[in-house]
Amino acid sequence: MKTSGRLFCSVALVVIIGMALAGCATQVNIRTDADLSSILAGGTLRLRSSGRDIVWAVSSTSNGSGPVAAGTFITQNGILTAGADETASFLYVIATSMKDNKYDIKQIRVVTVSEVTVSPVNQHVVIGRTFQFRAQVEGTNNPDRAVTWRVSTNAAGSGAVTSGTRIDSNGLLTVAPNESATTLFVIATSVIDPSKSGNVPATVVVPTVSAVAVSPVNQTVTSGSTSQFNATVTGDYEPSTAVIWHVSSNATGSGAVTPGTDINANGLLRVASTETLTTLFVIATSVVDTTKSASVPVPIIIRTVTGVSIIPSNQTITTGSALQFNSSVMGTNNPDTDVTWRVSSNAAGTGAVAPGTSISAHGMLMVAANETATTLFIFATSVHDPSKSASVIVSVVVAAPSVSAVTVSPSNQSITRGSTLQFSASVTGANNPDTAVTWSVSSNAAGTGAVTPGTSINVNGILTVAANESVATLYVIARSVADPSKSASVPVTLSL
Repeated sequence: MKTSGRLFCSVALVVIIGMALAGCATQVNIRTDADLSSILAGGTLRLRSSGRDIVWAVSSTSNGSGPVAAGTFITQNGILTAGADETASFLYVIATSMKDNKYDIKQIRVVTVSEVTVSPVNQHVVIGRTFQFRAQVEGTNNPDRAVTWRVSTNAAGSGAVTSGTRIDSNGLLTVAPNESATTLFVIATSVIDPSKSGNVPATVVVPTVSAVAVSPVNQTVTSGSTSQFNATVTGDYEPSTAVIWHVSSNATGSGAVTPGTDINANGLLRVASTETLTTLFVIATSVVDTTKSASVPVPIIIRTVTGVSIIPSNQTITTGSALQFNSSVMGTNNPDTDVTWRVSSNAAGTGAVAPGTSISAHGMLMVAANETATTLFIFATSVHDPSKSASVIVSVVVAAPSVSAVTVSPSNQSITRGSTLQFSASVTGANNPDTAVTWSVSSNAAGTGAVTPGTSINVNGILTVAANESVATLYVIARSVADPSKSASVPVTLSL
């Protein structure tokens, strides 16, 4: 081999710098386009370096002293050319930073490419899906395997494909859902030797559905409950397993069902509690091919209510009190036991009751203290079947009035002898007791103490104090007429 003077000087410079920097860490990093590490005899390769003020050199040995063919050189822009007559198996590219006194050496293989093969062959690719292809680059001295990919409707690579059909840099082919070509050609071309390429034809196929099946079969479902169904779609080239679900009163899918009976997109059947049909049909239809479907009959166990009862019956309740009722729902196949409660003043269930008279959702009856109805009617109606209900009669007894307390006002009063003072009384209790009181005045709180003649209190609570009253404190007493055991008193101080 011969080495040009320009190349020799560059190599010598690298060697000198390398000797001067022996033991120093390499910080000038050489990289190539597409991370290639080989070059074709007679070809070019672009290299770059991270250092500053780079001087490039090329040699057939790693120490920078090896000769190269006359046509082998590297420009100061980092473009390496391997001579067509280059016989070295390896070239060493040296990048030296004149600014930082650092360098890097990269080994480049000198190769030949004999062929490019693409696999797999005779492949079926499904419309609307992807498929992975691979390429193998063969040649001497282990040429880089990097290839560029292309997809075409002909082997020459010039045939247009439908928009959406493409192949990426890793060989992953995507076939558009509307691809019209029946055959696609997948082509891989060597990056280092674009004259070498390979291709394989791929047949474009459309998935077809042969059958749909629904499971489970012979499934029994009770009204008011749910059941999970599943569908299996079979056919060629793995058709989509998506189905459309439908529930009907007949196998053709045209029969109406009771409102509340339906099947969701995941095949979960819900049967209304009011469903009257004894058989439903669950139908699954292929999304890919709506002419393919399957159905299964589903026997329905109907829950029926035969009657409702209420306990206790024939009850008596006083106004202002409460009473608990309970219900029982009878029927076949365990119907819902929930009921709605209602209270009325007539047997038709339309009679008004006093404010405060009510029955809760759990059957607790509250009778207002001012309830005037002497009879109440309690109704329990089945939620499952509102045509089924029961009622009981409750006799209402007005509770007797009772006095709980008597109060006298005003309190802590002072009065001069020979004058008057007005008092009032309040009677409280249950069921509107009589508010009448009897008044008395005494020289003691017990009401037994005598007072001076002329000192008295009238039926309206007006106290008159005699001018010659001798006691210092009087006690004004009010006693309930309805319940004489209930009374109250206030002291009254006499002043001069």
